[in-house]
Amino acid sequence: MPDLPHAAKANFTTHFLSNLSSQGIVAQFISHILSDQTNSKHYLIFHTENDLLLRTYIQQLMCEYYDLQYRRSEIIDAYMVIIFTHLATLFQKNTLNRYSLNKMNLTIKILQYLEDNFKTATLLTTAETFGFSTAYLSTYLKKKTGKTFTELIMAQKMSQACFQLTNTDLPIYEIANGIGYENLGFFYKKFKRYYGMNPQEYRNRTMNRI
Repeated sequence: MPDLPHAAKANFTTHFLSNLSSQGIVAQFISHILSDQTNSKHYLIFHTENDLLLRTYIQQLMCEYYDLQYRRSEIIDAYMVIIFTHLATLFQKNTLNRYSLNKMNLTIKILQYLEDNFKTATLLTTAETFGFSTAYLSTYLKKKTGKTFTELIMAQKMSQACFQLTNTDLPIYEIANGIGYENLGFFYKKFKRYYGMNPQEYRNRTMNRI
């Protein structure tokens, strides 16, 4: 996926980017790239020539876009989120060895590891997994994502909490426990600091949108 020029990036709405970034830290990273207003040459390569599902998504998107009478930005945004989430999932499942030296791919490998192991991952275990020192990994993540290791783990926990609040009827204490918070009050405090509202308010607000 080539880097998008400024004019193309303007077509990605705030709503689309916020929905994409709520999918997890890998999607957040892609969202950051899409919204980046610099001229940095970020790119990803997706091998999708035989992906019929992706082709269907794109066809549906184009139908919505060219149906001028009924075109709705919300539907277009939804398809964009589906497409980029699908691409992110493909990339996570099929990180090819021949691209392993690509720094972008390495960043996504690390972020995917944190998504999969956010409950137990530490800076030390992550550094050891990728053959780095803890100091190098800390510097690398900050440079590539703009966040510290701790901030990335927190972002993944909060993304997971939001997903559970929106898509399940699980009690909030079970959601908190499931992402590693045994102290419910501490979870409420962290969540409110992150989103500006408590988990129940977030659940109520997202349910009202459906």
